[in-house]
Amino acid sequence: MINKSIFSVCIVGLISVLSLAGSGAPYSATPQADDTNQVMGFLISDNDRSPGWYTFPVTDATSPILISNTAKVSAGTMAADGIYYAQTYSAGPLPAAWNRVDIETGVITQLSAAGEDMPLYVDMTFDHVTHRLLAIYHYDGKSTALCEVNPADGSATTIMEIPDRWFAGLACSWEGELYAIENDGFLCCLDPGATEFANVGFVRDDIEYMQSMKFNHADD
Repeated sequence: MINKSIFSVCIVGLISVLSLAGSGAPYSATPQADDTNQVMGFLISDNDRSPGWYTFPVTDATSPILISNTAKVSAGTMAADGIYYAQTYSAGPLPAAWNRVDIETGVITQLSAAGEDMPLYVDMTFDHVTHRLLAIYHYDGKSTALCEVNPADGSATTIMEIPDRWFAGLACSWEGELYAIENDGFLCCLDPGATEFANVGFVRDDIEYMQSMKFNHADD
């Protein structure tokens, strides 16, 4: 299980990552054996770059290339219907809208304004076993909740609350295993049917801000 590749993007503020097989190649739900994977994501905070939709090779995350300037995005992911869904946010931070994204151009199209009950998602993933769009959000200033997201309007149905644990980053394997990184630097796993995340191994110190992860499905 732990020999599978997970892209964990640690550039400050680069979230909602999407791995693409080959430069400019369309997203595919089929694993592809290609070591030229590209990563795409929304940059929301950087001293030298504006917020937007960026791309870079997985082997070098130091110089992301801007595709399009955009509003700030808190979380996003590709679903099985081939649509990349994303939540934009405003100052606070507060959820602003639920959207779809054209991954070729970075153009964001609003699907629904954020309702009062919509949480601020901090990362999202798609479970190809249960065919659910999943997300994590924080509450009480120190805890995390896992929820299912309705792709039509971005509304949330809470699956489980995880009190006193602060997760950043969420990724799902083809087998439905959920992975997240806790702020103490440990990679954690929630197996299908399990009721809590278990530690897998130490990743790094200082996990903070908004982060994202994505499986490299070529070796998953």
